[in-house]
Amino acid sequence: MKIEGLFFKTKSGDNSPQSLTLIKDFGISGDKYAGKNDRQVCLLDLSAAQSAETTDGLCTKRFTGNLLTSGLDYKTVKTGDKYLIGGCEIEIVQTGKKCYPQECPLLLAGTSCSLPGKCAFAKVISGGTINVYDEIVKKGESL
Repeated sequence: MKIEGLFFKTKSGDNSPQSLTLIKDFGISGDKYAGKNDRQVCLLDLSAAQSAETTDGLCTKRFTGNLLTSGLDYKTVKTGDKYLIGGCEIEIVQTGKKCYPQECPLLLAGTSCSLPGKCAFAKVISGGTINVYDEIVKKGESL
């Protein structure tokens, strides 16, 4: 399991850096959505993000993950799971994302969307730096 890409938004635009800094109980340094809430970081499967780029759903053009991942099986991720990434520790606070079945053109057309089941939200337990290609390790497990 590893980080394939990083992303966050500032007031002046989008950023896709090679590294970013997580701040304990706050989120991503410089992110316009950072703050004292539970959903401080969004993990998103890279293949789901790539699929979303080519579909025309309600969320596909505006929903982005902060940590684009590969190898993380989101079907097994549970609330309360803790992960070590780079010099940071995060805790999953929500798995999946809400869909809008009455509004989404994909769902109204009977097409499935890759986003809801391939993402999770986390809070920052201990801050530090995360880099592209850092390994993701479930706390208590080894590489």
